[in-house]
Amino acid sequence: MEYHTQTKTTTKTTKITHKGITSVQQESTTTRRKSSLASSSVSVVTHNSQVPPGKSPPEFIMKPYPVTLQEGKSAVFRARISGDPKPQVQWKRGDKACTDRCKTRYETATQEHVLQIEDTVIEDSDTYKCVVSNPYAELTYSFTLVVTENPDKVDFKSLMKRRVKVPMIQKEEKRVPDEKEMMEILLHVQKKDYEKVCAQYGYTDFRGMLKRLKQMKKKKQEGDSVTILQQLQDVEGHEDSTVTFEVQMELRDPNNAIIHWLKNGELIRPNVSLGKFTLKQIGMKHQLVISKLKQKDVGEYSIQVNEKTLSAKLRVIDELLEIISKLKKTHVKERDSAVFELKLSKPMQNVEWSFNGKPLKRSDKYDIVVLDGGTTHQLVVKDVRAADRGKYAIAIADQRSEAELVMEKEPIKFISNMKTVRVKEKNAARFECEINAKEAKVRWLKNGQEIPESAFHSGKYKVVSDGRRHELVVEDAAEGDAGQYSVVITQEADDKEYRSGADLIVDERLATLQSGLSDQEVRTGHSAEFTCILDDEKVDGVWRKDGQPITESDNITIVKQGAVHRIMIKNVHDEDMGRYSFTAKGVRTEASLEVADPPEIDPELVEKLMKEPITVKAGQTATLNIPFKGKPPPKVTWLRGDLEVEADERAKIERRKDGTTFMLSKCVRDDSGPLSLRLRSSAGSLIVNILLNVVDIPKPPQGPVEFTEHTGQRITMKWKAPKDNGGRPITGFTIERRKEGRNTWVKVGEVDQHSTTFSHEKVEEGKKYQFRIHAVNSEGLSEALESDEVHAGEPYVAPDAPTAPQATNVTKDSVTLSWVPPQNDGGNAIRGYIVERRKKNSNLWVTVNTEPVQGTELVAGKMVEGMEYEFRVRAVNAAGPGHPSPMSQAILIRDPIHPPSAVQDLEVIDTTYSSISLAWKEPKDLGGFTPFSYIVEMKPEDGVEWSRCNMNTLTDTRFTTTGLREKGRYMFRVRAINEAGLGEPCDLGHCVVAMPPPVRPKFKLTAGHKSYLFLKAGDAIRLNIPFIGVPEPKVAWLKDGRALADRASVANTKGFSQLQVASADRSDAGLYTITIENEIGSETFNIHIEVADIPRPPGKICLAEEIQNTVTLNWEPSPDDSPTDRLHYVVLKRDSSTMTWYTLSDRVANTKYIATDLIPGRKYYFRIIAKSELGCSDPSDSKEAWLVPKQKNLFDVKIEKYHEKERESAPEFVLELKDHCIPCGCDCKISCAVTGHPNPKVHWLKDAAPLDENSNCWSTDTYGVCSLNIAITNSKDAGHYTITAKNHLGEVTCGSTLMVIE
Repeated sequence: MEYHTQTKTTTKTTKITHKGITSVQQESTTTRRKSSLASSSVSVVTHNSQVPPGKSPPEFIMKPYPVTLQEGKSAVFRARISGDPKPQVQWKRGDKACTDRCKTRYETATQEHVLQIEDTVIEDSDTYKCVVSNPYAELTYSFTLVVTENPDKVDFKSLMKRRVKVPMIQKEEKRVPDEKEMMEILLHVQKKDYEKVCAQYGYTDFRGMLKRLKQMKKKKQEGDSVTILQQLQDVEGHEDSTVTFEVQMELRDPNNAIIHWLKNGELIRPNVSLGKFTLKQIGMKHQLVISKLKQKDVGEYSIQVNEKTLSAKLRVIDELLEIISKLKKTHVKERDSAVFELKLSKPMQNVEWSFNGKPLKRSDKYDIVVLDGGTTHQLVVKDVRAADRGKYAIAIADQRSEAELVMEKEPIKFISNMKTVRVKEKNAARFECEINAKEAKVRWLKNGQEIPESAFHSGKYKVVSDGRRHELVVEDAAEGDAGQYSVVITQEADDKEYRSGADLIVDERLATLQSGLSDQEVRTGHSAEFTCILDDEKVDGVWRKDGQPITESDNITIVKQGAVHRIMIKNVHDEDMGRYSFTAKGVRTEASLEVADPPEIDPELVEKLMKEPITVKAGQTATLNIPFKGKPPPKVTWLRGDLEVEADERAKIERRKDGTTFMLSKCVRDDSGPLSLRLRSSAGSLIVNILLNVVDIPKPPQGPVEFTEHTGQRITMKWKAPKDNGGRPITGFTIERRKEGRNTWVKVGEVDQHSTTFSHEKVEEGKKYQFRIHAVNSEGLSEALESDEVHAGEPYVAPDAPTAPQATNVTKDSVTLSWVPPQNDGGNAIRGYIVERRKKNSNLWVTVNTEPVQGTELVAGKMVEGMEYEFRVRAVNAAGPGHPSPMSQAILIRDPIHPPSAVQDLEVIDTTYSSISLAWKEPKDLGGFTPFSYIVEMKPEDGVEWSRCNMNTLTDTRFTTTGLREKGRYMFRVRAINEAGLGEPCDLGHCVVAMPPPVRPKFKLTAGHKSYLFLKAGDAIRLNIPFIGVPEPKVAWLKDGRALADRASVANTKGFSQLQVASADRSDAGLYTITIENEIGSETFNIHIEVADIPRPPGKICLAEEIQNTVTLNWEPSPDDSPTDRLHYVVLKRDSSTMTWYTLSDRVANTKYIATDLIPGRKYYFRIIAKSELGCSDPSDSKEAWLVPKQKNLFDVKIEKYHEKERESAPEFVLELKDHCIPCGCDCKISCAVTGHPNPKVHWLKDAAPLDENSNCWSTDTYGVCSLNIAITNSKDAGHYTITAKNHLGEVTCGSTLMVIE
């Protein structure tokens, strides 16, 4: 991960000065003053600025404050942290870890990290740090602890103890303090001891000293910001009483004074103490009132006023506790409630109830009640069951009382009996019954005999008991499981057995085949697998091979997976071949397994055949015998090249299962070459390449024989080596000669294989000779290469070669050639010229004229248009044709051509900042020659020379010039070119600027760019907006029509703009507008951002009794309550007997709630908390307690009974339904109140149709309060709801509309 580190530091410093004490030493007295700085600072190190959605860097919700206190006190620092992932917290002193004196802990209830230093000393003064970190950032908050000397501990005696001991030997040398030192001593002495101390130090002017001391104190008080008029005194009180700490002081600047009350060094917060602490100020008196004293309130209480700190201690007097009335044994029927009660001699709140030794807490099962201010304690056990029987105990301090709960059972009844079950084999059979008791013992029987425990352990039977319902499951039912099953139920304190029975019928199971087996061919040593699929997972089957059952082994595995049956053979050999079958009830399928190995030849033989050719002599028989392996036997094919070799008189082919033989008789040299053996079967194929070499005599040397010299002294000749050496290296050449007029050939010489020239000197001048040459190898002599006859000497010399012919006129079917005669005519007049031609790249020369042409010019006709020809000329005299002239240049046969005309319609089709694209049409006149190309040239606007743009041949009529200077101005022209030369140029006539065509600004938005964003506080805002436009548009961001705040950063690059806010809060919500603008136009895009945070607390709570024995709560909504925030409320209550809050409803969508089930005679407090997806707000509490009136007890008066006529009344709505608007996903409760006698029946309708109640929608009717509850509302729940109340006296109806906001 790439880390980007950014550091941000914030420092806050407060200067504090503490006055020191005076120390008396042997020789001099000095006054020390300590000055320290209480400061705090924050440094932030960002590891990664890219924070993913849903994650957040660490942040201090509550920072530890700098503390200044006197030595001996406890210093406590608290910090509350947020961040995702959860940050790690480390406390440091300076740059090192804290010592053992520093205690750290984490308080789960308040989610606070605490650093505590007890019994502080001056040496504890230092800078401390709280370091929190996660993968995205690291925060370091630095704060100071300043410990000062305690002035209350400095008295006269301590000062005397601090004096340096003076040697007792010279008592007469004791120095008397001067007046300044004496004044400092008296400042720390009580007023009654002034005279005694002055006399001790030898001061007799006592009155003058007092006057000067009073003036000194007055000056000192004028310099202090606080004057203590009455010190803080220790206080004691009884439990549950109220005590008050009081201090009287005069403040120099009351408006700017900072006053804090502390307990054991920790700051007291009355607003969250639930009435425990109250701060009061009456004139110059400052009071701390502590109510309902407890032992945990004992400790040291301090008041900090600017730089002064006063302390006092609180002691709580405990009274003797006695139990007046103990718990009593209680008898109760099942499902009723049992009540245990204990009375004490004094109020106690902290009591512990237990059941059979296990502690109990208030829940739906147990109700713990405290009455009479804490002297009466009750435990109500609701809905008593058998499991609730036992001993209940209560423990108060060191006293304990317990009693037993006895429950009486009700007889068992079958709500539903067992029924006969019919299943197929391998299916599970299920017997069910339901009784009216949850706690009962159950036994299961089959055919009157109890099912043994081993059958349950084996998994054959399974018992399921769920309260009143009991089930017996018979797994994999077989025919033997059929019979009569019964259940026997008993319970404690009841000797009777309760029975219910039914029959089990098991039918035979037949299956059908979904997918059968298929034949397979497998290589030896490989694995094979047969698979078949049935339509029933419960059916088993048998695998067979050739009719015999197959058993599993190391090589064979049989697998059943549901309805899929498999048999797998790991290592297949010949003995595994056969017919495999699978048989089940009603099913049979089979297939064959064959072993198929690909053809294989011994690798050493293959390597030898491919490296060493098979060599035979011409006329002999070549025999190739190649063994191989393969199953099934492969097809054998012999190939020569790509053609198959067929058997004939010379070629014989033998094919066997394990090999093949190829015989070729009477081999000739042309039989040499590559042979291929191809083996092919269903298992694979193999090809082996073989080289056959047939050796023979070589081919004759290549001619013609050229005579490089033929004079009267010698004849020198040369030739070329033979094309084929016969398969053996050439060892040399043999030369033979024959004179003119003779038939006998005479050997005249030999040369080695490296020489192809020979000189013969035994010649007679003027004689004609003929020579022949044989090539020689180990097999013998080749056929002869015979030469032409040659003269020894020069009787007639052929003329020299003319010059190369030149074309003077070319048409589409003829060419006119001319040349220069040779300089040497050979000693004989030239009789004419022979002209030869050939096609370009051809070796065949053809004579143009049958008779020698007179003169040095010839018109050659019958030419092919478009063809290229080369020409040469021979001069002819009496000795015959001379040497050919050099070849002419290749001449293309066509009509005459000329350069093309100018191109047409030259235009610019595209421009960018670095390129310009051109297009044109071809010239009207191509110059008589179709193949042509183009040249594109350019120059700067102020340039002179044209430079070529395309370095390669350009045949297309489009071209793009690249590498241009941005916004540069250029001139362009285009010319066509053919073999005749360059055509006329065509230019644009104006300059072209290298920049794209102007484009109106436009956003390149995708589906990922939303116009509405919903974020959580702390999330990062990143808006990435791409756009296009030419010229580059200017970008402007606005928020709600105004400039962005400094916390928002904007980064603009080419075609892209990014707005970023590192950590969003509510102030960042609003309408963000981005505008892009250039010379062509502008465009705007709006993004609405909502930032959600923990909601703010609701407003004032109003209580009212609209319905008897209920309380209607109405409260002002949270300022953050809106349909888009999906805000709901949590309603809690507590009575005056406990400090524990209980939730009445945790999802109230409106600002009204009716609290029911209130106990008369009790006072209740209510609390409202706003809740959203991000968390809960601070609570909002009702200021006054709500008292539910308690009805007075009635007493009996023996008078004649008065029979009053029953007063009947028609239904009437006391409180009608109201319309509701609920966010989607919230719960909704629609309520009204109706009266009537007899009680009316209530029916609910939705959109005039009866309402179908289900788990998502249900109704309740409690003492006339009718409610319709809808859980997790959605759009389908919207509509008009109507309630109808009806009795025999009448019918009333009211309705309301429910709107569900998406």
